Amino acid sequence: MFRLLKSSFFKLIKDWTLRITLIIGLALAIFLTVLYGMMDASFADGYHSSLCGQSSLINSFSPSQNFGIAIPINLAIFTILEFSQGTIRNKIVVGNSKLKVYISLLITGLLFTFALLIIYVGFSTILGTIFGKGFFPNYSGEEQYIKEMIKSQTLDIATLVRFVIIGLLSYVTITSFAVFVGTILRNIGPSIPLIIVPLVLLSLIPMFIYPFALSYYSCLESANEALEIGNTEMYNYYMEMANSYKSFVGIDNALQIFDPFYIYGIIMNTTFGEHIQISSSLFTKQVLSNIGYSGLFSFFGALIFTHRDLK
Repeated sequence: MFRLLKSSFFKLIKDWTLRITLIIGLALAIFLTVLYGMMDASFADGYHSSLCGQSSLINSFSPSQNFGIAIPINLAIFTILEFSQGTIRNKIVVGNSKLKVYISLLITGLLFTFALLIIYVGFSTILGTIFGKGFFPNYSGEEQYIKEMIKSQTLDIATLVRFVIIGLLSYVTITSFAVFVGTILRNIGPSIPLIIVPLVLLSLIPMFIYPFALSYYSCLESANEALEIGNTEMYNYYMEMANSYKSFVGIDNALQIFDPFYIYGIIMNTTFGEHIQISSSLFTKQVLSNIGYSGLFSFFGALIFTHRDLK
């Protein structure tokens, strides 16, 4: 196993896919820094919200946009080239078991993914912190309403830590899924859409469901307020509205468990971190979801790979 990992590691370092993707990622980080800086400058002088360390950190993790899409694509290409170049066959011919070969593919994929992810996220966050005048959103002007906006967009440390943990685990899921698809299809053409489409959909679905679930709780709150002041008419109105959104709550709760990228859908519904809340319950569900999917893809990927002939 050690020899397999050593061989894969050195091949990974020399691989042109990793180098080119890394260069593209760094260039993209610079471009987005300039773009976000222009957006802030167009809103108000001394305003730093879309460009700051916090926003850069959150935005750079997304697997369905920007650099996040490039990682599974290039990982799939790297994995499939192992087959087309005869590397996998050679490893098995010299006496390595198929299980060890698959595990080495998975570990190499994780190294590939996290090498790109950590460098890109780290570089983006550093640029955002430097040119955004700090890690957290900030404003040097005097407008009070802008100061209130900045306050609402500033996340607490616990939320940031939970987000990073979920983000890292989500890329473990992405890696196990990309290796799973790549080793089964062994063809770049169909593998890429089969990997990308689910990632995008699973990130987008919560974006449409979450606002309706949120509206349910908002209507309930308004109904209680109306009841407190004795306004029966408004109470009935808000309860009727709440009932119309109630079905979305069940769907949203299910997505929190079965959608490993649910958290990214919530983020797409906010303005640079505004109102993001990661409760202990949501954090636990997302952690277990990603661990579960990673385990399933790894297990069935290894199972299928070990019982399938190499052609």
